[in-house]
Amino acid sequence: MENALQPLLFLLVLHGSIQLSQAASSGKIPFVHLTTERGLSQNTVHAVFQDKSGFIWFGTQDGLNRFDGYSFTTFEQDPQDTTTISDNFVRAIVEDLAGNLWIATQDGLNRFDPDTERFSHYQNDPRKANSISANNINSLCLDRTAILWIATQGGGLNQMNPTTGEVSQIRHDPSDSKSLRHDNVISLFEDQSGTLWIGTAAGLQAAPPSRREFVFHDLKDEQVKDDAANVVVLISQEASGTLWFATQLGGVIAYNPRQGWRKRYHHSPAPFLHQ
Repeated sequence: MENALQPLLFLLVLHGSIQLSQAASSGKIPFVHLTTERGLSQNTVHAVFQDKSGFIWFGTQDGLNRFDGYSFTTFEQDPQDTTTISDNFVRAIVEDLAGNLWIATQDGLNRFDPDTERFSHYQNDPRKANSISANNINSLCLDRTAILWIATQGGGLNQMNPTTGEVSQIRHDPSDSKSLRHDNVISLFEDQSGTLWIGTAAGLQAAPPSRREFVFHDLKDEQVKDDAANVVVLISQEASGTLWFATQLGGVIAYNPRQGWRKRYHHSPAPFLHQ
């Protein structure tokens, strides 16, 4: 996915004598800008993740960065060293139960060992059916059963056991309406019920906890009839259970699966979103 994802601005609240509540009431909320001038390897950020130790990781188009609150440590590919990251374009970061980081890049999946600070590579091998199906990886999701889901560009969906490294490939089957709709998988998210939401180039699908089928959710309506409205590039959920889908050309959609309602929000030239 050379996705329609825009560079992500990350907000840090300054610690010290100024409290956020006081700053908000005065209309003066402090921002810290973390750019290459502060040590970030590149300014286009596609992934932000905080690990169990409190470090914040930034995946950019040119390097992986670890931030300790004061300074950055950058991890970059060294073609002469196989223990470095496989590619500098980082799209997603997750952490497994053992504390290892899994990093999606344009050229393979990486496992980062925080103790040794070395990377292990997982890449497509046409000779092996249990390797990952494609090296260009768009998104990652570690579900509640500790299975790592891997969204690839053109290779469908992969599920991996992070402990054993065993991989199963899930591909589009034109003869099966409940199969994956497209082999270009863009986004992944597991909701509070354990349902895995999958954004593909041909629409949004939901896999219940059993993972035995993929149910299509058509996001088109009277307002937006373009197929691009079904291309979901980012998924999140708030505490109330409402899911949020960021689409390619259909705005942002709020959906509550328990209550069954759905609302679409479009871009507005005014400062605020409107329905």
